[in-house]
Parts: sequence; C-alpha cells; structure tokens
Amino acid sequence: MHHHASMWTPNSWFAALFPEERSRYGDAFFEEVTVNLHGRPVKVPSVLNEDFFAAILGGERRLGHRMVYLPGEGFLFNDPKVDAFCATSDEKVGTLLSNYLLKCVERMGSDVDSKPMFLQHRRPSVIAAVVKRAKSVLEAKREFFQGTNAPRRYEEGRVFVVPQISAPETFIHGAFLPMEGCTVVVSEAYQQFLRYCEMESLLRVEFTEFKRAARELVQEKFQLGLRHDIRTPEGRQTHGWKHLRLLSDFSGASAHAA
Repeated sequence: MHHHASMWTPNSWFAALFPEERSRYGDAFFEEVTVNLHGRPVKVPSVLNEDFFAAILGGERRLGHRMVYLPGEGFLFNDPKVDAFCATSDEKVGTLLSNYLLKCVERMGSDVDSKPMFLQHRRPSVIAAVVKRAKSVLEAKREFFQGTNAPRRYEEGRVFVVPQISAPETFIHGAFLPMEGCTVVVSEAYQQFLRYCEMESLLRVEFTEFKRAARELVQEKFQLGLRHDIRTPEGRQTHGWKHLRLLSDFSGASAHAA
C-alpha cells in the first residue's frame, strides 16, 4: 500500500467526478475516522450510499457518457463510436461500478483505509443492489427514443432510428406544385407518399388519413377543391385535383429546407 497521504478521500474523489449526483444524493460513503497503528487518523468509507452510486451509473456527462434504463428492455448506454444507444447487461453495469471503486482505491493514500471499497463494497450482493436501484434512478420514459431530436439506437449491427410518424403535410407542401392544365390523382399521390416515407424512414399514415390531410391542405394552399371527375389514363373517373402537378423526384430535402 502507499505510505503517503493523498489529497483525496473517497468522498472528495467521487464528488469531483460527479458533482451533480453528489449535490442531489449526498456523499458517496458514510466516512468514519479511526486511528492507525502510528496514532494517525484514518478515514474509513464504511457505508456505501446506494442512491449516489445508482445515479453515477448514468455516466460522466462531461465525457459524453450516458446510460438509461428502459423497463422491459434493460440498460442502454450511449456509444460514441456509433453515436447511438446500445443495449448492455446488468453484469456489465455491475462491472462498471466495480471499476469505479477500484479506480478510487488506486488514488487513496495511507490516510484512508481502502479495504472496505476493495472487499466489502464490491461484493456481488452489494453491486447487485446498486444495479437494481439504478433501474429506478435511471429509468427513461418510453418516449426517450421518439421524436425528431431523440437519441438514436444501435441494434443488430445497425443504427436504428425510431421512425417518426410521417407528416403528410410535409410531403404535400413539397411535392405539389400549381400548374395549369396538369392533374394529380389522389391514389398516385399516395403511392408517391409511401415511397417518400420509405426513403425518409417514416411511419406511413393510412390512405384515408392522407386523403383528408391532402384535401384540407390543397384547399388552403392552392384554393383548389378535391374533384371526382379526374380521368385516369385508362379513362376511369377518379378523385384528384386539376391545375396541380406532382413532383416525381420529391424527397424530404426540399421539405426540410422549407
């Protein structure tokens, strides 16, 4: 063991790494002071603060680490290599905790009795209890991976972006153009819309929902009503609009810029 005093105590070392967690949950350990054989005071990290350790498993924010727990799925951590959240096991989370304790032990001097951190607080039962506590402390909402600016997930070797529900409005704003003499058939516009959803990894809406949105928007934007007398190339009558053109190469690019 080191025979020099360290500037650190277990509590100050953890507080320096995790100041927010320290202010929310208190010190990492209940520290007692005993006297060593030479009559010098020695700090003993005798009792571990479960809530504090559960919270720090959320990761060192300033290093861009982040871990969350999703009920039914388990722990997920942000992996900078793929810039996405990856699943991990309770065992690995426990190992992370164990490693923090070992790192702390390495930094302590002779004025600290590190044995409890090395032996007692790294026992499987203690680690398991903290990991279990972390499940409620780090629990993320179901919506964590949903919405436009949500974090991404990495599954089965690929980054998995939770699809957003498509907005037919975005498509209609970008793909419909006023043009004399042209016609747009609703069903064709819907087919194009489905291709757009696929390209942009969006969840599609049903035809009836698309038609309703299109009808309202076209009326509002171009003052054109939905008609029932648009002829298909085969000569059938169908629903659509006159004096509108459908851009065939529309992708989300023009819509995002708009």
